[in-house]
Amino acid sequence: MFEDHLFQSGKISWQLLLYGFEHDIIDRKQLSELATKWVVEDVLGKEQSIICAAEYYESEVVYSTLKALTAQENQEASVSEIWRYVLLKSLIYSCIPNQEKIDRLQQLYSQFDYPADMENCSIYSASKHCPIEAAQDLITKMEKQQLNDHR
Repeated sequence: MFEDHLFQSGKISWQLLLYGFEHDIIDRKQLSELATKWVVEDVLGKEQSIICAAEYYESEVVYSTLKALTAQENQEASVSEIWRYVLLKSLIYSCIPNQEKIDRLQQLYSQFDYPADMENCSIYSASKHCPIEAAQDLITKMEKQQLNDHR
């Protein structure tokens, strides 16, 4: 579900995949699918091959390989911010019932350690905005910030 938004963000990196794997956002199968999609046109090295077949390796091997690959990257944006944006957008534009969206939104708020800019997405917020509307506003703000960062 979030994969399309992740690739559309143009921010895919080994660091991003490592963060998702470390924080249980993606499992080994999803990691394999994402890595395969990302490098399918490239000539694969040993490390990349391990990641593309992550579901067949022990988690420790996958983790250490991702760590080695991230050492070769220079990531501009915060990988946690990219994941937060991708997961928020994917959730808000999904076709699940609103109550389920709100429940998952609470989980995301917790998963990312209660970021201040998501405060209005909480059902316990003093704001009178619906958490879904607050999340939509936050997505718009994050997209504007991405545009400003590219200038």
